[in-house]
Amino acid sequence: MDKMTYVKALSFVMDNCAVPEDVSERLAALKASIEKKNSTPRKPSANQLANQSYKDAILAFLTDAEKPMTVAEITVGVPELAGFKPQKVSGLMRSLEQNGLVTVTKVKRLSAYSIAGDEESPAEGEEE
Repeated sequence: MDKMTYVKALSFVMDNCAVPEDVSERLAALKASIEKKNSTPRKPSANQLANQSYKDAILAFLTDAEKPMTVAEITVGVPELAGFKPQKVSGLMRSLEQNGLVTVTKVKRLSAYSIAGDEESPAEGEEE
């Protein structure tokens, strides 16, 4: 079942209930107002803009990296991330992975990240 939204609820009431004409007009205006509000493009927040600059720095770092890097190595290697906690960097990496920009390789419970399409085999003695 789809999520019930205000627009769906108003549509249901307008289609299935007998309401006075003035109430129907108000419901139609309310529905149009909600649809207009939902269709306007949203500009990114200041935090989203900052995170994008961090992601760009991470991608530049990983492009120059010779091997897949862990979150700790990325935090040390990218000056913009100085002082960041591993959880913050992991969140940025997860976002990059979901967008298909980086790939993750699990090596003994550690996640190593590399640029997508830059597939390398694990180093000798390491398991996937």
